[in-house]
Formats: sequence, C-alpha cells, structure tokens
Amino acid sequence: MLSKTQSWAQVIILGATGAYFAANNLNGNITNYIAKKFIWLSWMAAALLLTLAIMRAAALLRGQTHDHAHEGGHHHAHATGWRGWIGLGIVALPVVFGLFVPSQPLDSRAIDGEISGDIGSIGTSQDEMIGIAPQERNVLDWLRAFSVEPDLNAFNGQEADVSGFVYRDARFEGDPARFMVARFVISCCVADAQAIGLVVSWPDGASLPDDSWVRIRGTFEAGEFDGMAPYPVLAAYDGTDGVQPIEQPDHPYLYP
Repeated sequence: MLSKTQSWAQVIILGATGAYFAANNLNGNITNYIAKKFIWLSWMAAALLLTLAIMRAAALLRGQTHDHAHEGGHHHAHATGWRGWIGLGIVALPVVFGLFVPSQPLDSRAIDGEISGDIGSIGTSQDEMIGIAPQERNVLDWLRAFSVEPDLNAFNGQEADVSGFVYRDARFEGDPARFMVARFVISCCVADAQAIGLVVSWPDGASLPDDSWVRIRGTFEAGEFDGMAPYPVLAAYDGTDGVQPIEQPDHPYLYP
C-alpha cells in the first residue's frame, strides 16, 4: 500500500499523463505516434486518466487512504516505501519522456536499411485505383497503381505531382541525380511504419538536403532500379517547375 505522499504523487502522475494525452490531441502531435483513425482511443485514455486522478484525489481528501507506515513496523514500511517510489517512477517515465523529448514524425533515421524496390509488395485492387486521377495520386497511390499493372511501360509519359522527404538510397551511389521522394505508411502506429518511395531523377538532385520536404512534378520514364527493369522513374521537370521545397505537412504519414 502506498503512503499518503506516494498516493498524492500517484494523483499527479495520473493527472499529468492524462493532460499530456489531451494536449497532444489538441495540438495534433498525437498523429506523430498513431494513425488518425485511432485518435478517439487517445481521447478515451486522456479522459480515463484524468477521471482516475480526480477520484483518487477525492478519496485522499476524504481520508479514505491509510498511511502504510502506521500499519506495520518501521522496517516493513521502509521496504515497501522504496518499492512504491520505484513503481511510481516507472509509471511516470512515459510522461517524462513526452515532456523532454520533442515530438516529431519519423524521418530517414528510422529507415532500417534500404527501401524495398519490390513494388508488388504493396497490393491493392484495380477498382481502388480507377477513381484516382494520376495527378492526384500520392506516393502510396502510385506504388499501388504499379502493383496492379502487368506492363510497367504503361506509365511512360504519365504526369505525377507528389510530395515527400528526400531520401538517398545507398543503391544510388555514383548517380547524384537520383534520389527518392519518400513517405512513411502506418496502419496503426509508428511501430508498424513502413518506408516507401518513388525513384526520382533530377539534374540538380545532389543539391537537395537529406530529409528536406519537396514537391515533385514530372513524368515517368522506363528505367532500372535494384535489378528491376523496366522500373518507373519519375523524371522531374527542370528547375523549380519540377522540384519545389515545401514545409513538412501537419500530417506527414500516409495510411493504407
């Protein structure tokens, strides 16, 4: 059983964690961690934690808790006391990290190795792609379109207008004009995040900083990537008509 001081510490931790969830929901940072469709669960967690904090505080004010030090010997109270503080410290860790570690979406540092060149690994149905005009497709939409088209030469000359962050795959070494316009796809939360990207060719590609966000406009050409040929390569238009720096979107992840 917790001492009265520890019980009040518990109230503070519950309230701070609930307030942290609520604040992240209000400022939009919650989407750095979970998919938008699960935000309601975060609101439920915030409400539950704040309710527990209020109920616990009310019980303490009514004197319905007991100081464990008065119920047993001094040695036993000392033994359970430090265990209680350790437990409270562990429970407090998420909110401590949340307060002192800046909230930010994933970037290239979270990519474990190389982005897969297997465009068939992201499947969809032909019907899902029919209603999306080519210039309205994002990176994920294009990869899905590639996966349902048996002849990738069919994309030659098609115009694209996509955005993402600059990622330089190790397989582009020796070809500074090439890079990827990349995004992260999450189904539930960042734990299942998958990095995807379109191969881009632009004469001034070497001038783009890693992880900078860009808007790419151009047309697809048959090329080669990771041993696959033909492979659709997005040839960006010259100058700012093809590559334009942009701010990172408020919600940078894509959702399948």
